[in-house]
Amino acid sequence: MRAIKYVIDKAQILKKPISINLSFGTNNGAHNGASLFETYIDEMSSKWKTVINVATR
Repeated sequence: MRAIKYVIDKAQILKKPISINLSFGTNNGAHNGASLFETYIDEMSSKWKTVINVATR
């Protein structure tokens, strides 16, 4: 979560759009978008010119 915040903050400082690729998957959790990390990703994707891609299985 800190890394996501860092790169988005850095992109804002540089006035550049950002694309974040999170290539990991797990079988843990409900996968319904309600976990802390899932809601954080959703919130951060609405900041600045940000695209977050999460590759899962």
